[in-house]
Amino acid sequence: MNQDGRIASEVHGKCLNKANLVHALSDAIGFSRKTSQNLVDGIMEQIKSALLNGQDVKIMRFGAFEVKNKKGRIGAGLGRQDRFVIPARKRVVFRPSRMLKALVNDSTREEILPDRRGQSADRG
Repeated sequence: MNQDGRIASEVHGKCLNKANLVHALSDAIGFSRKTSQNLVDGIMEQIKSALLNGQDVKIMRFGAFEVKNKKGRIGAGLGRQDRFVIPARKRVVFRPSRMLKALVNDSTREEILPDRRGQSADRG
């Protein structure tokens, strides 16, 4: 962990994947790779289970995962006259918190991260 208590990780490539997350967690906290793998798997399983049960998953200062219902509709092929039915379905959406949006969009990240424990400034 770095000085302000956050996990500092070097991501190889353009994408933080599950293996890189396990590696970074293991290095930052000092857990074994197997323990870190079990921790990441457990968190992901809890999120999936909640979404499958119709619950929203809200993680303070990060964002929220929600299941949204999409209505069925009539679709049409491009440049053709044929029409077809697109059935109703569910989809998972992620809504980043204001804090995460600010971090991504602002280069002065240190100013954005005051310790706000006990305050409800970030609602999403």
